[in-house]
Amino acid sequence: MVAGGLELVRRNGYSATSFRDVWTLTDTPRGSVYFHFPGGKEELGLEVIDRHNQAWLSLIHRAADRSDSAGSFLGGLADAIAVDMGKSDFELGCAVQAVAVEMSASSETLRQATADCYRQWTDAVAQRLQDFQVAPERSRVLANATVTALTGALTVARSLRSTQPFDQVADVLRELACALR
Repeated sequence: MVAGGLELVRRNGYSATSFRDVWTLTDTPRGSVYFHFPGGKEELGLEVIDRHNQAWLSLIHRAADRSDSAGSFLGGLADAIAVDMGKSDFELGCAVQAVAVEMSASSETLRQATADCYRQWTDAVAQRLQDFQVAPERSRVLANATVTALTGALTVARSLRSTQPFDQVADVLRELACALR
């Protein structure tokens, strides 16, 4: 059910995703959804956020593990997200971003959960940049810029139905990584 919820939030956004959509997509009995998520849609939202967070953290570490420099790491991370967008024909965005945009003003619980994700992504990118000998203070700034640029590129790429925003972000991040060493 969480995987189905994640797909729906990535495709349609949080507000447009209902329990009915989840049980229809996952072929789950209606009562099971309410049993597993007694806290309602917000509880499902928290699970979706956590699942997407774990996927992005894995993506960050895989990109770093496959790289030999800070620039190739950041460029590879942008490329990996672009590939994911292309595979979904630009239909699947970022669940964390969708929840943050739609719910930050009305649910402190969901706002905090999305903020925690952004912090964790930034921390993970900063740590991995340090593994490539980027100074700690610079790694933090570059990590924050990376997360901000990549989430922005997701929105623009989805709208344009093109990976070009990721290509441009990857180029800029590679240059920044080289300049900040």
